[in-house]
Amino acid sequence: MALAAQLSARLRAEAALQSVMENSPDNIIRYDLDCRAIYANRMMEKTLNINISDTIGKQPTERLINGVSVVGTEAAGNYQEKLQQVIDSGVPDNIEIIMLDLDGNPLNHLIQFVAERDHDGKIIGALAFGIDITERRRTERELLESRQQLRELSVHQQTLLEEERTRIARELHDELGQLLTGIKLDAMWLERHLLGDRPNVTSKVTSMSQLIDVALNAVHRVATDLRPEMLDDLGLRAAIEWLTEEFAKRTGIDFNLEIYGQPQCGNNDCSCIWEVGNLNEELTTAVYRILQECLTNVARHAQATHVQVLLQCQDGKFMFRVTDNGKGIHSDNSIKRKSYGIIGMRERTRSLGATLNFSSAEKNGTSVEFVMPIELIKGMDEDL
Repeated sequence: MALAAQLSARLRAEAALQSVMENSPDNIIRYDLDCRAIYANRMMEKTLNINISDTIGKQPTERLINGVSVVGTEAAGNYQEKLQQVIDSGVPDNIEIIMLDLDGNPLNHLIQFVAERDHDGKIIGALAFGIDITERRRTERELLESRQQLRELSVHQQTLLEEERTRIARELHDELGQLLTGIKLDAMWLERHLLGDRPNVTSKVTSMSQLIDVALNAVHRVATDLRPEMLDDLGLRAAIEWLTEEFAKRTGIDFNLEIYGQPQCGNNDCSCIWEVGNLNEELTTAVYRILQECLTNVARHAQATHVQVLLQCQDGKFMFRVTDNGKGIHSDNSIKRKSYGIIGMRERTRSLGATLNFSSAEKNGTSVEFVMPIELIKGMDEDL
């Protein structure tokens, strides 16, 4: 009686499992210990347009549709290898494969393998559950494409912005600067010719001349902030030296700038990397702007008393590092989503194929490191 009850319970359990598999929206196959199919549900037949009888008794590498493997020759081998591993170890695993729908269109399927055991816990085969993730993969591809388009748009906008900065800086320097210089010369003429005749007027002209000097300095400062002429005329090294000197003057923060080239590198191709014309304009501008943003962040947020900037060409890599002794970045607030300056730095870096790394400890300062292989720089120059 006990044996009959056990047999009856197993049959009911088998029937329940069969019912679940038959009505499942996923493809399900049962395999024996030799990786041969002993059961396939109706969804398998429906979605892949195959006869169940053509599947039963066959291994994945033998299962064909119109002479072509359901999952492709290589994928079928990987599928069967993963299946065998699950049968041997009893540990669940999965694999993603490409299958064909009724019209021959590719479908992404995630196959989950689970060992099947008898009532004593002995492995007697495996179950394969196929989940259609085609829509998920399509959405992921569209998302990646959208992100790439946004990055390309960001790079394009940065290029346009840089061109506009350059244009405005030149107009300020050439047109407004020349106008103010002309007015300055007229004021000097008036000073010479009114000397002693009308003291009040002379004093006014002198005051006007001084205001013109202030205006000229302001125009020069604004134009330089927009686009330093030396970046184009003297190269990255001169521009960075000027930038760091101005930073020290404006903030009063102790500053140390170190620039190395050939001695540390041993690569003859980068011995003069800092000289004007030896770096691609896009790279020159990007490095300058990233460094400028680093220093702006130090001035605004770091509460530092010392900043060190290291630029070098070493081991076939072009890099710079900005390190401060400020308050650091709190672990809960490392990179805010609205830290647009840092987002811009990362986008510039990504567009070059370089890397930008942040390291910080609360109350122990922050370090920002930009690294780019020399080979990429050569490739940029060859594309020009």
